[in-house]
Amino acid sequence: MYLTKKRKAKIYKGLISLFYLSIFIIQNEVLALEISIPHTASPTSIMTLDPYLGHASAKICTVASYHTHAAGFEPTWNKDSVTKVANAVFDWQIKSYQKNERSLDQGWVSGVLYNGLFDWAESTNSKFYFDFLNKILARFYWQVGNRMYHADDLCVAQVYLDMYLKKEKKEMMTPAKARIDWIIANPPSNNIDITKGKSERWWWCDALYMGPSVFARLGKITGETKYLTFAHHEFLAAYHHLYDRDEHLFFRDGRYLRTKDADGTKVFWSRGNGWVLAGLVEMLKNLPEQDKKYRPFYEKLFLEMSAKIASLQHRDGYWRSSLLNKDIYPMPETSGTSLFTYALMYGINQGILPADTYLPVVQRGWKALVNAVDPTGRVGWTQLVAEKPGVVEKESTRGYSTGGFLMVAAELNKYLANTN
Repeated sequence: MYLTKKRKAKIYKGLISLFYLSIFIIQNEVLALEISIPHTASPTSIMTLDPYLGHASAKICTVASYHTHAAGFEPTWNKDSVTKVANAVFDWQIKSYQKNERSLDQGWVSGVLYNGLFDWAESTNSKFYFDFLNKILARFYWQVGNRMYHADDLCVAQVYLDMYLKKEKKEMMTPAKARIDWIIANPPSNNIDITKGKSERWWWCDALYMGPSVFARLGKITGETKYLTFAHHEFLAAYHHLYDRDEHLFFRDGRYLRTKDADGTKVFWSRGNGWVLAGLVEMLKNLPEQDKKYRPFYEKLFLEMSAKIASLQHRDGYWRSSLLNKDIYPMPETSGTSLFTYALMYGINQGILPADTYLPVVQRGWKALVNAVDPTGRVGWTQLVAEKPGVVEKESTRGYSTGGFLMVAAELNKYLANTN
């Protein structure tokens, strides 16, 4: 049979992926198939070529259990245990920054991290942690990223505005306000479907965490209605474009609306939906309680998505990177898990979600997250920067998983303080 160069290259790529993935499975010690076989047995793996990911993936017949517990921290349900592990995670970030100050910038990865650092510093009322965060942000002169419309380059403004609300220093707000005012005065073109050409709107679901709450914060600070009017209009456009009303989940962007995985399942990315659910939290935090114009929409969507997300949690507390097909990538994943756990804990704290239904979900999620923290305070099992489900490695970490972990810890602190 004659093979074209393109076909040969594709086969070669698949074989290389199979090789590395087999090493990954051995390294991360698949312990046993949960419940269905004895712990002494070995799980059977079927290697399949995943058409929507373009490389080979490991499909475990039944979702495998991975050893994730790291010695040093216990997921005990009390403030002392939460504080111990959260302080260790924050301190790990400080040491990491001291080794390489260029590791943090004004991009979205750092922006999400800063939100977690702020939340934990606020939760513990730590001057030391606030001084560390202020030192980093002052280096950037409170400037946002360079791309005028791109939500990723607006994300850092969330922590700038939170710092402004705490310290009331005008320089912390002025650059962000100037950018947002310019965007409102010069709205992006109408196209929101990336498959039809360039778009400068919130065309991907991640943007619903990065951008909208910057506008909501400015509305809260200034009392001007233009910020929420713009944000809600753009949020609705993304909602109508990407939300699956049957599944109560968001597609990542227009390229995935009709995409199926190797099993014919719709592709819903865990972290992408985590961005949306956590983004709804950031909106609700900054909308007035008495607001009747916008708040009902965000609360309804939050309730709808929370119910779906809770139903998709695996028994070990993690959410897999592919929400509707956990068998394709059965390894743990902490970035989506932290965003979901944060959002659900916020919902419980605010009385939006019933504790008897959702607290067990949060407790499992917290246990899973703590088990992913190594003795130095590094949060592992993080899917790297991506746009779709994929392989996760035990040693992988990123700022957004650290930030997400600390957001969860801060909400847990509130709950434990109130219940005690």
